[in-house]
Amino acid sequence: MSKETLLVLGASSDVGCELIRMLPKDFGTVIAHGCKSIYRFKALSKERPDLALEPVQADFGNLAQTQALLERIAVRGRGPTHFVHLPAPPYALRRWHETAWDQVQHELDVQVRSFFLALKACLPGMVKQRCGKVVVLLSSVTFDAPPPYLAHYVAAKEALLGLVRSAAAELAPKHIQVNAVSPGMMSTRFIEALPESVRQAQAQSMPHQRLTTPAETAAVLLYLLFE
Repeated sequence: MSKETLLVLGASSDVGCELIRMLPKDFGTVIAHGCKSIYRFKALSKERPDLALEPVQADFGNLAQTQALLERIAVRGRGPTHFVHLPAPPYALRRWHETAWDQVQHELDVQVRSFFLALKACLPGMVKQRCGKVVVLLSSVTFDAPPPYLAHYVAAKEALLGLVRSAAAELAPKHIQVNAVSPGMMSTRFIEALPESVRQAQAQSMPHQRLTTPAETAAVLLYLLFE
């Protein structure tokens, strides 16, 4: 059995669950983070009894909870060799004049701060083992002109993109690969609050005339983790 360890932040998301289902047989240990949907890991454990699945819970909007989770990971001995970052608050359209800074800050805390602190927590182990694979879920909003009513979300994804690019450049000589995936809108629980007309318009704008599926995105993440 492999001794590798995978940390998945946002593992209780639709993409996170699909990724865990697709992992190679007897991969090793999966530290699976969730916030409000940690109950989903019970079913995953039954589906993949060959994996050592370790559920952990934290609200990344809360700095104390974030730090406590990462301290727990840092002291567990052999640290993660693989790290996937997926967290994001549910999709919500907000006009600029209706958006409060607290909403932008929350998006930054959940998506950006958690990645920054988690990568710092993982780095000592990765450097020591001279091995590391990091994959971050971004979004197609980082391409060309961003869509309207998503300033809070776009700000977080653009900030994540900057951190990914900086980390990739700095950590490559240490044998740590940092990559990102920027899919179009996906058919997940994440977009449940969006009007059907918005989802349909997004689907029509895609080359295949439909929204991306969690399984398709998870397959790309898996490739970047193990290629």
